[in-house]
This record gives sequence, structure tokens and C-alpha cells, in this order.
Amino acid sequence: MAVVLACTAALAVACSGPLPGTERAASTTASSGAPEPVGPYGTGAAPGLPTPGVTATDPSVWPSTETTPTYTEMHDDHDHGGETPAPLPTPSVPVATQVDGNDPLAVSKAAVITMLSSDTTTDTSAADAILRAGVYFTPKFLSDQRGIMPGVREDPRWRQWKEHQVRMVVEAELADDMGKPPNTAVEAYHAWSVTTQPVGSDGYKGVPDEDVLFVTMTREMSGKPWLVSAIEYG
Repeated sequence: MAVVLACTAALAVACSGPLPGTERAASTTASSGAPEPVGPYGTGAAPGLPTPGVTATDPSVWPSTETTPTYTEMHDDHDHGGETPAPLPTPSVPVATQVDGNDPLAVSKAAVITMLSSDTTTDTSAADAILRAGVYFTPKFLSDQRGIMPGVREDPRWRQWKEHQVRMVVEAELADDMGKPPNTAVEAYHAWSVTTQPVGSDGYKGVPDEDVLFVTMTREMSGKPWLVSAIEYG
């Protein structure tokens, strides 16, 4: 299947449908001759991942100082004069250095929340949030996302959100009960039910988006940190 990444509000990450304020770009394709997919992960080994028992080829460098961007620090809201604006919500965005890289559940959740938590008070577009999440991606997956950045940066709703000083508030609940392959020593899968809502400092609240994201992870070998190699919208 293709590498699929999610985007919030204006995020576009190889996905199967439009994201909040942008289009989802699919980036995973099934191998020829593979059995008909059953569920979001399909059957057998996940696309782009080694078959069970085979070591992954993507280098496991988590976090990587060469391929990962620095997190953008969240700033306080600005006064507009007159009435004091309502305080901006404080999105609960994981700090990469505090995420256990050996726990696929923690890595998948951190990746999903980070890439959807764009902030118009500090970001130039939703693409910035995707790049921040790159600390959790394999080098190849991060490279794929960089390839779609031009389209993400052209999201027409970003200007409107910026006028309201919007921050995306993201909530993620585990949704593994929707079905997933069993985790192995070098492959892991987790699903998240995600709600993303644009909230502005002036009281503006956009319609929340609700999606299910299926995250595929890999690592070189047991004991190495997990990295996200695909994210697909259900």
C-alpha cells in the first residue's frame, strides 16, 4: 500500500481522503499479486515493511539530528486591543525527547498528534506541523512528506485561520479494536480515532474533523527505536 500521512486542518500526508482543509495524498500501493486487502492494513506484511522475521532496511535513527526538524515552541496569544481575547487552548503536543522510542504505542500516538497540531500563531502553514512530526518518521517516509509540502502550503483556509489565531486542538483515542495485524519484533501497528478542531483566540471554533488513522511502524531489529513508515486514513 502506499505511504499515507495525515494532515490536520491544512495538513496533507499521504492519505486516502481530504484532510481538514486539504487533500490527503495516498502514498502506499499493494504489491502485485498480493491478496485482496482485508481491513486498513490489508493482509500479510504491511506495504513497505519487511515480511515477518526479516530485518527492516530503513536506518533507525530516532530522533535524528540530520533528518528531523526542531519543534516550534508554542507562543502565548497576542492582544488585539480592546477586549482581552480568550486564552488560546494549550494543545497537548508530545515532546519528542520524552516519548519512549521503544514503545510503538507511544511513538504512533505522538506522531499522529504532532503532525496534526498546527498553530497559525507560529507556523507558516500546516506543513510545519508535518515536519515537526518527522522526528518519528523513517527517513523515506519523511522524504515522501517533504515532496507534498508545496501543496500543503497552498491551503486556502490557512489565511482565515490565521486571522483568528487558530491552534489545532487534537485528541487521539486508541482504536485497535477496529482490527490490526499482530505486532512483531520489527513491525508494529496501531490505530487512533482522532478529533481535530481549529480554535481561535477570539472565540472562533471551526467544525471538528474526526478520522481514524492507521499507523504502521518498523525498526531495524529488536531493541532499536520504532519509526513510522506509513499512516493511512480509514
